[in-house]
Amino acid sequence: GTDMREGISHALRRPRPADTIVVVTDCETPWPETRPNAHVVVAAIGATKEHLTAIPPWATVIEVTV
Repeated sequence: GTDMREGISHALRRPRPADTIVVVTDCETPWPETRPNAHVVVAAIGATKEHLTAIPPWATVIEVTV
C-alpha cells in the first residue's frame, strides 16, 4: 500500500500547511506514530476490520462501502 506517512508529511510541508488532510485509502498503510499538526480525515474504502483498527485514534474515520 501507499505510505500515508509520506503523504501527510508532504501536505504539512507546503508553503501554507494544511489545516485538514483528507486521506482516501483502503487503510493498508503505515500511519504516522504521532498526531500531525492538522486534522486528518480518513475515507476508508473497502477496508477490513483489521485495517480499520490500525487507524490512529487521532484520525476521524468515515467508512465507505462499495
